[in-house]
Amino acid sequence: MANADTSNIEDAVIRATHEILTRPDLSANIGICDWLRRRPRSIPTAVRVIKQRLKHRQLSVQTMALELLATLMIDCRDIRHHIAHPEFLKQYLNMLPKKIKEPNARFVLKTNWTVEEGHHFERMLELLKTWAREYGNSTGCRAFRQAYDQLKSTGCKFPSVSSTPAPTGRAPERKRPSDRKNRRSAPPMATPSKDDARPFTDRECRTA
Repeated sequence: MANADTSNIEDAVIRATHEILTRPDLSANIGICDWLRRRPRSIPTAVRVIKQRLKHRQLSVQTMALELLATLMIDCRDIRHHIAHPEFLKQYLNMLPKKIKEPNARFVLKTNWTVEEGHHFERMLELLKTWAREYGNSTGCRAFRQAYDQLKSTGCKFPSVSSTPAPTGRAPERKRPSDRKNRRSAPPMATPSKDDARPFTDRECRTA
């Protein structure tokens, strides 16, 4: 049964971050939350696959993995200390260009990135700031606050965030009706609406 659970959660994470997706599959993400809350032993497997998807060569896969992670952080509290683990946060921070992490550092090579990459980096900073504010004082999650403070000390400019931790539109963790227990959904193919927000460039970052 354990092997079946491992295979199921691996497949679910891959489907929720599939290369063909052009926007987050919220139904699939919520379904993964439901699964992990009923089967917390599957959380390490889910985290391992998410780490792999965050390092995927295709930016859209990285973005879908980031949005899945955002949903899980809101609605699956047992996953938070796994994400706050030093190994995970180290990988997370290493994905950010040094020009963003240390804008005032000397001898930083000029780095150019696309508009889509700029949005992705901005989203990463937005989530880290949210996690630091919402969970940074909780047992097992103080690494979020430490990572945030470390980046602030190097001059990293964080985007402004709302006061409520709902980056994906999902309500905070709560009991849900039983008819959602076995929820299934097909990956959406619609093209998302364009974001009017200006992303980070290699020359500037938004101030917090």
